[in-house]
Amino acid sequence: MKMPTHQGFHWRAPTIMLGSLVSCLALILGHDFFYRNLNGTQPRLYSYRVPGLRYSLTDQRINLVGGTALAFLVKTCLSIAMSSAYTQILWKVFRMHSIQISTANAIFCLMSNPLGLFRYHLWWRHPFMMLLALGKW
Repeated sequence: MKMPTHQGFHWRAPTIMLGSLVSCLALILGHDFFYRNLNGTQPRLYSYRVPGLRYSLTDQRINLVGGTALAFLVKTCLSIAMSSAYTQILWKVFRMHSIQISTANAIFCLMSNPLGLFRYHLWWRHPFMMLLALGKW
C-alpha cells in the first residue's frame, strides 16, 4: 500500500506558528498593562477568605498569581511557536541533506535535552535551528 505524500504548502503549521506568536505578543502586552496598572498603587490590607483554603488571600497575592500566570502563558505560547518553527526547519533539512543517524538523533533531541546545545558541529551546520533550540531553553 502506498503512503500518501504531501507536497507543497499546508496551512496547519504556519497557523500554529503565527497563532502562537500573536497570542504570545497579546499576552506580553497584557502582562505589561497589568503591571503598569498596579505600579504605584498600594495593595489593600483586606484579606479574602476562600472556603477550603487554610490561608487568606490578599490583593498582593492575587496580583502576584495573575502576573505569574500571564508570564507562564507567554512562555508556553512562545515555546509552541518556536517548536513548530523548529520542526518545519528540521524536516526541510532532512529533505535537502543526507544526515548521519547520530546527527539526526542529536537534532531530534535538541528541543527536549539542553545538553545537545554543546554539540559544536550542529552550530556550524545548522545555526538557525540551534538558535531556535537555544531560545526555547
